[in-house]
Amino acid sequence: MDSSTLMANYNRLDVAFERGDGVYLWDTGGRQYIDALSGIAVCSLGHA
Repeated sequence: MDSSTLMANYNRLDVAFERGDGVYLWDTGGRQYIDALSGIAVCSLGHA
């Protein structure tokens, strides 16, 4: 499946994460990120 059939929020990120600790992630270049994706595509967070 190519990215033209997916919503933009499901596109692959142009980053490769190397490690994580709590809410923090580090990419292969050593840059630090805060994981704010809330488990998108694996957690169902919403209202019934």
